[in-house]
Amino acid sequence: MILIFIGHATSKDMVDHFTHAVLESGLHIPNMVQVSMDGPNVNWKFFELLKQKILSDHGTNLINIGSCGLHVIHNSFKMGAESTGWNVSSFLSSLYYLFTDSPARREDFKNVTGSSIMPLKFVNHRWLENIPVCERAIVIWEKIISYVEAVETKKVNTPNNKSYAVVKECIKAPCCFAKLHFFKCIALQLQPFLLIYQTHRPMVCFLSDNLCLIIRS
Repeated sequence: MILIFIGHATSKDMVDHFTHAVLESGLHIPNMVQVSMDGPNVNWKFFELLKQKILSDHGTNLINIGSCGLHVIHNSFKMGAESTGWNVSSFLSSLYYLFTDSPARREDFKNVTGSSIMPLKFVNHRWLENIPVCERAIVIWEKIISYVEAVETKKVNTPNNKSYAVVKECIKAPCCFAKLHFFKCIALQLQPFLLIYQTHRPMVCFLSDNLCLIIRS
């Protein structure tokens, strides 16, 4: 694998760097079958320019398998979760930031609940990697309620930030605990796709069939 960061690069810049790093490396370029990508628009332009160059220079073509299927699954789950309006992501994110970088609040939480288990960080760009984050929130759910009750009854200091306001509002919302379980349940159904295809093995030939299975299920 060759990794190059080239800042504000255009698609033409990317082709030039790819040419220097790969096409002029001594590899047998006519054997190149496919180039993977995450899917930003500049990558599509890069792919088209690269196809034209390889066809012109070597008389061969690249297979277009589309953008990154892993990102499609992450973003599909994100869109589905956000369309519910349940604010699960806001709750999980706020729960983490309520206690991170705040030794005083972490100490208050431990003193009130007797537990040192803290929330995990919500990953906003890879949603299916938030299963452990959701599971942790479920595990400490009763502790969170106890902490909020302690704050509201002035047993500990009131956090003067947005994160606390979000957490307080969410735990009082109907079925919030059930929504966390639903979030986790759906994520667990999609996670196997990532486990299968997030690998260096040549799995692309099985990609379309497995996507169809996920859509049908």
